[in-house]
Amino acid sequence: MSVAPGLTVSRSLAFALVVLLAPPVEAASVDASEQAYQQARHAYYVLKGDPGRRRYRDSWLGVAHKFEAVAQRYPASTRAPDALFTAAGLLAELSRISQVPEDLNGAADDYKKLLERHPRHRLADDSALALARLQLDRLGQPEVARATLQHALEFLPKGDQTANLKTLLTSLPAEPVKKQSAPVVRRPAPKAVRDFPALSKPTAPSPPSVAVAEAPVAQVPTAEPEAEPPPAAPGPSVRERMKSVGRQTGGEVTLAEQLGLKVRRVVIDAGHGGHDTGTVGAGGTQEKNVALAVALRLGQVLTDEGLEVLFTREDDHFVRLEDRARIANEARGDLFISVHCNSGAESSWRGVETYSLNLTSDRYAIRLAARENTSSAKTMSDLQFILADLATRAHTDESARLAERVQHSLVSRLSAKYVKAKDRGRKEALFYVLLGAKMPAILVETGFLSNPEDEKRLATPAYEDDVARAIAAGVQDFLGYRERLAKVEGRSTP
Repeated sequence: MSVAPGLTVSRSLAFALVVLLAPPVEAASVDASEQAYQQARHAYYVLKGDPGRRRYRDSWLGVAHKFEAVAQRYPASTRAPDALFTAAGLLAELSRISQVPEDLNGAADDYKKLLERHPRHRLADDSALALARLQLDRLGQPEVARATLQHALEFLPKGDQTANLKTLLTSLPAEPVKKQSAPVVRRPAPKAVRDFPALSKPTAPSPPSVAVAEAPVAQVPTAEPEAEPPPAAPGPSVRERMKSVGRQTGGEVTLAEQLGLKVRRVVIDAGHGGHDTGTVGAGGTQEKNVALAVALRLGQVLTDEGLEVLFTREDDHFVRLEDRARIANEARGDLFISVHCNSGAESSWRGVETYSLNLTSDRYAIRLAARENTSSAKTMSDLQFILADLATRAHTDESARLAERVQHSLVSRLSAKYVKAKDRGRKEALFYVLLGAKMPAILVETGFLSNPEDEKRLATPAYEDDVARAIAAGVQDFLGYRERLAKVEGRSTP
């Protein structure tokens, strides 16, 4: 069959154009990976710009999974390591608020994948540093963190995070912390131990769509990712105390203990510490020292009264705000009490006040919380959705009741012995140190170091002892209330 010459030329030309304009298979793959990455990146910016979306865990997971899908579908693409790094950062940030282990483990897994699949990539040392910090500060694995750091320094000696990797490595204890055997919990004599009824009814596990607190969205990787300064690592004794608690309680706890059906362990947090002095009075009295003295004395009183006590710090070292509630949670504390001193705009301001965690429109409470939150990487705007966290909301009422009892005890006992022991009331504010505590939690402001008379009192062991005993009495009043309530409910149960 013959074909017209013109038609043959036209078809040949058309075929040639198709061949020239069609992208190579490799180029098409590159375009597909870039398109998928940009779609994930767009989802990231939507999340970042929408406070409503940031309230829900599913929103964070959806974006993280988009980035993970890029690395899974296009493992050889140039965007695969960028996607893994961003996904890990999102999951790590989410885990700080959600307190869901799967989120934290997911972040660690993504960092590991980047290191294993792209060991020479520009983000490899950044991933090693971030992974080591998770292993050290949040997973309680100092020796695993040591191995991660040593491996990174060996194979990536010229990375832009080399200095930070070395700094974190030198902060690790010289020997595995598991060799330490110092006791952690101050336990009372067996005959003095008291069991108290539940603080609140057990709550069901949160569903995947549980709302979470707002937090900054992890930074999208760029050609030169911004280096995060290494956090001040908690002292080895803090990390060891967490492990020792598990050893002393046998590792396994009953379901009743997991649900908080007994009050037996109080976690006491002495505010500030180390380089963070807190407020300083005109006479040179430092908040960190007063807080520690009151905290230690309070611990002794509660121990004598039959409760176990755990401290976030027992000496003058710095503990990040992010770690304090975590310590309490990992120790399965039943109550959390953070001790501080106040500072006011006017030197005439004085008195005691007790706080629980909640939203507030009180400008004074907002300013105070902002000052106490300064040692955290979070800002006040990052905390606006904290009450969406069901773990926090479950204890809001109990925290307020504990604060009320402690404040009443402080005022009644101190005013009977000291003049001008002003009652500044029970209040609520967004204190980051209380965020995420899975138990009733309060913050006590024991007086104003900005007031000359309050400063003199706060600097004396006698007053510190009186404050500690007053707080302890408030705790016992709170526990007694729960015991009486349980008896009434028990009699009314058919």
